[in-house]
Amino acid sequence: MAFCGFPGEWREAVDYDSLQFASYSVGDRVTAVGKLSFICAFDRQSWLKHYDYKGTDSLPEFCGMSGGPAFALRHLNFEFVGVIKEYAAGMDAIYFAHSGLIGSNGHIML
Repeated sequence: MAFCGFPGEWREAVDYDSLQFASYSVGDRVTAVGKLSFICAFDRQSWLKHYDYKGTDSLPEFCGMSGGPAFALRHLNFEFVGVIKEYAAGMDAIYFAHSGLIGSNGHIML
């Protein structure tokens, strides 16, 4: 699975009327699946490459990435499967809401 977003700690005020949003993306395996969500608990040592943004070789926490899309590789295509719901720092895991729970207004129906 692959997901991406705009981490809060990488957001930067460039000027009084402009912001810069650096993006981050990663691929990892799904470790648990439920009716309302699925989870990626990270094994950072197995990651092949870390993104280098302004001298950082990794992103310690994924706070601020809620709403970012998640994709599963199926039959050589990436299929949209959900959105980032929350980051659990104590578990170093991200919870995702299934794409079928996203209403036409963008709200997650629980």
